Amino acid sequence: MAPHVQGEAKVEGEAHKGIGEDLARDLAPVIGRTGIGFEREALLMFYNALNEQRHLTGVMVGLETDQDLKEFLETTKAQLEERYAKVGDLLNRRYFTH
Repeated sequence: MAPHVQGEAKVEGEAHKGIGEDLARDLAPVIGRTGIGFEREALLMFYNALNEQRHLTGVMVGLETDQDLKEFLETTKAQLEERYAKVGDLLNRRYFTH
């Protein structure tokens, strides 16, 4: 792996670790959020995770050479897109004003 790629992976790993610690604190049963604050935070977490996964899957579809795996990834990407849209709609309806 090239040095700059290793550095990027380490930086990304540390960033994800920080995000995880923040989420654990926010979602902890005793000191974390509850009610609408908890619901909104959890939905935003799912929304962001789905967004990342649908983009990663899209890249994988473009790189895959095995037709069976490519079809599986295309189905998976479509499912992620559908769930991403549903969570986005729920967030917009319940937690954001337009």
